[in-house]
Amino acid sequence: MKELNATEQEGLIISAYWPQRSPDDIRIGYGMNRRFLLFEIVGGILTFSNRMVRLPIGSKFISVNPWWRLGLLLCLVLLLFLPNRYQKKMSGFYQLDEHGTPTHYIGRFPPASIRGHVGLSRKRFLLV
Repeated sequence: MKELNATEQEGLIISAYWPQRSPDDIRIGYGMNRRFLLFEIVGGILTFSNRMVRLPIGSKFISVNPWWRLGLLLCLVLLLFLPNRYQKKMSGFYQLDEHGTPTHYIGRFPPASIRGHVGLSRKRFLLV
C-alpha cells in the first residue's frame, strides 16, 4: 500500500465507502482524481454536443460544416483519452481513517473483504 501525501489527499473525491466489519478490518473507499472527474463531465458534454450537431427539423437536417464536426470529434477524442493517465494513476480503492479521509492507496481492484458488497454514502459511513 502506498501512503498518500497531503497534495494527493486534496485532489481525491471518494464516492463510495465501506466501513470496517470487524475490529481488525480496515475502512475502504473508492476514489478518483478531481481532474479525471472534470474530464469525464466535459467529455460527456462534448459527446452530447457532437450528437446534436445534426438537428432534425421537419424532414430536413441542419448540418454544420464537416470541418467543424471533425474538430469537435478530435476535441472529444483528446478529452476522453488524456484523463486515462489520471485514472490509471489515482482511481481505485483507498484505506480510510475514521473521518473518511484517504490515508493509503490499496489498488485499482477491490480487496477480497468488500467484493460483492455495495458501498455506502459518506453520510451513512460517518454514522456507522
